[in-house]
Amino acid sequence: MTVILTENLTKFYGEHTGIKNINLHINSGEIFGLVGANGAGKSTLLKTLLNFLHPGSGKATILGLDIVTQSAQIKKKVGYVPADVRYYTCLTGEELLRYTLRFHGRKDDESIYTLAEKFQLDIRKKIQKLSTGNKKKVAILSALIHDPELLIMDEPTSGLDPLIKNIFFDLLEERRQKGLCVLVSGHNLDEIQEYCNRVALLGEGEIIDIKDNAQASAAEKAKKVILLCKDIPLGLLKELAGDSLKIKGERFTFDYSGNIEQLLAVLSQYTIEDIAIANMDLEQMFLQYYKVKKP
Repeated sequence: MTVILTENLTKFYGEHTGIKNINLHINSGEIFGLVGANGAGKSTLLKTLLNFLHPGSGKATILGLDIVTQSAQIKKKVGYVPADVRYYTCLTGEELLRYTLRFHGRKDDESIYTLAEKFQLDIRKKIQKLSTGNKKKVAILSALIHDPELLIMDEPTSGLDPLIKNIFFDLLEERRQKGLCVLVSGHNLDEIQEYCNRVALLGEGEIIDIKDNAQASAAEKAKKVILLCKDIPLGLLKELAGDSLKIKGERFTFDYSGNIEQLLAVLSQYTIEDIAIANMDLEQMFLQYYKVKKP
């Protein structure tokens, strides 16, 4: 079932691009990741889908409902974890979670204690007394406690320790298998790559590319190629490698996203002294797109 559908969704801040011509089709039972540099448009996209920001043009639906005209109905079916958690500081975690349940017309108080125990959260404490990580736990519980059909999260694991992160992702996977759709933005590329079915790379408000982690075969995934060869024509290498080609003497390094067997068939016509081929992870793709050097 289609959960999120956008068509040329666009938002400008004056003359500055927030998001531009965003086209997405995200289904139930899918964890979809958003990555990009600061200011790439990740948070703007999430806030526009939630109608916290009004789109300038284009359109979008969530669960078949228009994000602008039917926003109130959408919010009954959505959980949201903001990047910056700001709740009523005078309330305890338990009081906030009870309020969340009542807001959604639910009375399942036992779920509060079950989730709090799972996340090792003392819900008796006032929110103003909680650490940053524990405030983020409250936000996660508040987003999950009413069993939403869609979970939208902006940097959900910032402030969480590794143990809680594992518990969190195990719970997400459990709910995904039951049909939950998740849209998550993050800077932890290892987490995004490991847990997301698909990942969109954003730059300057636009989608640069979408990587399918679930369906791409090993032969089709992007590779890092290191080649030592004396007689291969430079023009051919440039054709294969594009702008990613780096040359150091007779050593050539480049990124390749085509069929690896076809690449090897081409290279086999020349005198190869050594070759190494490795999968390119999401971090390498990110650096390639943004042309940023590792420190």
